[in-house]
Amino acid sequence: ENWEVYPISRFGEVITGTTPRTSVKEYYGNQYKLISPADFDSGKYVTTAHRMLSKDGLDQCRILPKYSVLVGCIGNVGKIGMTLDEKSATNQQINAVVCNKEVNPHFVFYSLYYFKKGLQSAASQTTVPILNKTNFEKFKISCPSLPEQKKIAGILSQIQRAIEIQNELIKTTEELKKSTMKQLFTYGIQKEEKTEAFPNNILPNQKNKKWPVVNLEKVAEIISGQSPKSEHYNKDGEGLPFYQGKTEFTDTYIGEPKVWTNKAIKIAEKGDILMSVRAPVGPVNIAVQKSCIGRGLAAIRSKKINQMFLFYYFNLFKNKVKGHGGTVFDSISREQIKSIRVYLPPLSEQRKIADTLTKIDEKIQIYKKKKSVFEELFKTTLSKLMTGKIRVHRLNIDANLME
Repeated sequence: ENWEVYPISRFGEVITGTTPRTSVKEYYGNQYKLISPADFDSGKYVTTAHRMLSKDGLDQCRILPKYSVLVGCIGNVGKIGMTLDEKSATNQQINAVVCNKEVNPHFVFYSLYYFKKGLQSAASQTTVPILNKTNFEKFKISCPSLPEQKKIAGILSQIQRAIEIQNELIKTTEELKKSTMKQLFTYGIQKEEKTEAFPNNILPNQKNKKWPVVNLEKVAEIISGQSPKSEHYNKDGEGLPFYQGKTEFTDTYIGEPKVWTNKAIKIAEKGDILMSVRAPVGPVNIAVQKSCIGRGLAAIRSKKINQMFLFYYFNLFKNKVKGHGGTVFDSISREQIKSIRVYLPPLSEQRKIADTLTKIDEKIQIYKKKKSVFEELFKTTLSKLMTGKIRVHRLNIDANLME
């Protein structure tokens, strides 16, 4: 059973959006979404919009029904989304496909998602890429029978939903981490007397505060990074990993380096806190192995304070760290880092705080790994289904998995 090739115009009506006059305030309100390509970033369905319309404003537009397939055709060519509201509209950067009953809109969504590069190639290559309505309608995609379309869309929808669930879990757990850090560094484990963490070089009133405050240099060694000469870099994994300070600080532990060096000057040991000291100032990470650090980083090493306690302390108050640096250049010196004031609760309490937050971080990493697995599964399954390498028309699959 071969797939037929049809132009998009065969699948339904193509509608180019419009923006009601912004000078008419009555056209704007909070009832209906006016969707732009910037609103496609939350997953398959468009759930939020930067601009909302009133009923009068919606009446100025071509109204789109639920499950309209949206494709960015100006600038963000190939960016794709789908409506979930019963009524909505788009701006002029979007062409929408309102599918007829002979085609499954979810299948059309995934087909256009897969053929994004083809859509981009079909656009006029001007300063701002444009795929006009006529050329968009002529764009061809392969299409199986309607029952097979539904099964393909159902499989992909389930995988994509699994990705969205992991995203939701990551977001919720990261919010829990933030609130827990704030709670622990304000009240401590015992939730007794309130402290004001990270005072600006002012000692707290010891009568009302339970944790002593010290300069960082009293409890830690600070090692400023220094970059080797360029001839000592290599990319084949030999020598020590080299971190320049521009590495993304998105996770607790620093990731794989882009280069290595066979002549390390400044060394960070496994478990050291790595602090970004140049644009941006303040983000921290943990070294997972012995490594060389460049000028953009400082290593903080201590045997007098729990390293993970200190890591989370800086993680919460990185904006305060930035305040210790200069105002002209976005940087912080070794002397300025040494003068940072930190609370010093009992070591047992430090460990409890660190352990509590580490367990939350471990959950976040589990969710991120699962998300990565589902994303790879989606990518490979999409490719195999859209190229016919996997056929599902004879499989006993529920075709209504989208709902």
